[in-house]
Amino acid sequence: MKSIVKEVFRSVWYSENSGDHWSSDAHPLRKTITYAKMEDGTCVDLPESQILSYFEKQRFTDKLLGILDKTLKGKSLSYKSTSSGNVLDGDFIDYL
Repeated sequence: MKSIVKEVFRSVWYSENSGDHWSSDAHPLRKTITYAKMEDGTCVDLPESQILSYFEKQRFTDKLLGILDKTLKGKSLSYKSTSSGNVLDGDFIDYL
């Protein structure tokens, strides 16, 4: 499938750290997913590791999210639907 990027955003949530649940010092794990919202309403997962590598960053900041949004907005992306959601069809750098 193919569509135009409307915006880029991130989802951040915390889940219980079940691996150290026996310890009194258990902290929730921070999880994130970066999405491209398409004009047709579909959300496509963007590979955060490829984004960080391309922009030569170690952390995903709000500033980087703004740069990514400006870079991808209005561009056409091909994506495929999988059992875990919609993902890019190819590598991230193919769409820059």
